[in-house]
Amino acid sequence: MKLWQKVSLAIFGVCFLMFTTTALLGDDPLMWFYPIVALVGIGITLYDGPGRKEKRCQEEEARARADREELARRKQMERRERRKRGKGK
Repeated sequence: MKLWQKVSLAIFGVCFLMFTTTALLGDDPLMWFYPIVALVGIGITLYDGPGRKEKRCQEEEARARADREELARRKQMERRERRKRGKGK
């Protein structure tokens, strides 16, 4: 987990505890909105935690590398075919 994710989880965790305590002590039902928002923030941080962008970039790099290798193989086969045709004359 990256530093910004750890900091974000710490901030949202403290906010969740603080807001939950306030909601439990208060008698206004609207106060329960704040702990829910803090939980949503924690959920979003954890959802992005594994680094989906990094995984996507790695997959794109692997695909590009495979394409380059395939192109190189194709060119090599074409060269071999040209050599074979040239020797047959």
